[in-house]
Amino acid sequence: LIADCQYADQDNVGEQHYRLSKQKLADALIEINKEDVDLTVQLGDLIDRDEKSYDDILPIFDHLNNELIHVLGNHDFIVSPKIQSKVPKILSLTKDYHSRVLNNTRLIFLNGTDISLSAYPENSDKFKEATEYHQQHAADRVQWGGALSEQQFSWFENELAAAQSLHERIIIFCHYPVYPTHRHNLWDDERIVSLVKKYPVTAWINGHNHQGNYGELHGCHYLTLDAMVETDENSFAILNFNEDHLDVKGFGRQKSYSFPWVTYIL
Repeated sequence: LIADCQYADQDNVGEQHYRLSKQKLADALIEINKEDVDLTVQLGDLIDRDEKSYDDILPIFDHLNNELIHVLGNHDFIVSPKIQSKVPKILSLTKDYHSRVLNNTRLIFLNGTDISLSAYPENSDKFKEATEYHQQHAADRVQWGGALSEQQFSWFENELAAAQSLHERIIIFCHYPVYPTHRHNLWDDERIVSLVKKYPVTAWINGHNHQGNYGELHGCHYLTLDAMVETDENSFAILNFNEDHLDVKGFGRQKSYSFPWVTYIL
C-alpha cells in the first residue's frame, strides 16, 4: 500500500518533499519486491501536479514484480485541461471503480473523484454538477474533496451485498477517508458509513489526509495511511492476510495494525 507519493519537480513546501518521492517510491518497491506480494495498491495522488510528473514517476513501477492497481486522487488531475480526461488511461485504468476477489476477500476500489471539482475542466457539465453538489451538500467542506455518483453508489451497494451473500471478506480502497469525521473526508461520508455498517466490512483503507488517521466503527477499521511525500522519512505498508486477522505492516512513519476479520452472523 502506497499513499500520496505526490511527486513533482518542485521545491519543498513545509514538510512536503516533492522531489524526494521518486527515491522513496523506488526504495518502497525494493521492500515490496522482497515480500510474497500478490498486488500493490497506489491509493491516489501519485503526482502533485503537471502531466510531466507522470513521465518521471511512472517508469519506477517498471521494477515492481507484482500487479499494480492505481486509485484516483484529486492531485492526479492537476494537469492541463486537455489531459484531465486521459488521467485514468495514463494510470492504466479501464474502469474508474471496480472490484476483484483475492483469497476469498472482495477488494473494492472506489473513485472518490467521481463528483469532484478537481477532475474536470471548469467549463464542463461535470464541473458544474460538482459545484452544485458541493454548495448543496458540503459547503462547509474543502473544495478538493469529492463524492460518489448515484451510479457508483448503487454499484458499491450491489458489490457489498454480493460479497455478503458469498461469505467473502471485504476490504474497501479509496483515495479519500470517510471516518473518523474530518474536513478531508468525502463529501458524502455519512451516507457511505451508513451503508458500510450494514455489511461485514473489515477495513476501509485510504490516503489523502497526509497525517494519517484511524478509527473503528461497527467492527470496520477505517485506516488513513501516512503520506509518502511528507518529511524526509518514507511511509508505506504491506497487508498480510492471516486466517483470523488482517495485519498492516508499516514501514517508516507508517504505524502497524492488526484487524480481526469481521465474522458473519448466520
